[in-house]
Amino acid sequence: VVGGLVDQVQITTPYSTEPLTVDTKEVIHFDRTDQPGFYQVDIYSQGRKEREFFSVNVSSQESDLRPIDIEIAKETISAQQLVDDKELSQRLNKLRQGQEIWGELLTLVLLLFGIESLIANRNQKS
Repeated sequence: VVGGLVDQVQITTPYSTEPLTVDTKEVIHFDRTDQPGFYQVDIYSQGRKEREFFSVNVSSQESDLRPIDIEIAKETISAQQLVDDKELSQRLNKLRQGQEIWGELLTLVLLLFGIESLIANRNQKS
């Protein structure tokens, strides 16, 4: 509902670059939403431009918020089921922290330090 204060409304569909101008009286009505994706709405009023977006899902399954069976979820989106909170905590910590490599890096630094010391000492004897 725009209340008659709008000069022009343009809607850009998900797969186009050219906006479509929509006739407005008091309500914006647009029924060409056959493409899934985000629709951009540009509202021109009193020298100002406001931009809004709305999305359209062609498949009703995309917006179905009812819980589904875990086996269907595993097949559909590769979902994983965790048995207990401890397992969840361990997985989250591993994802958050990654693999510890400080030991290998410390060994590499000490090895490079030793090689650098040998090279520096050899040049001093000459």
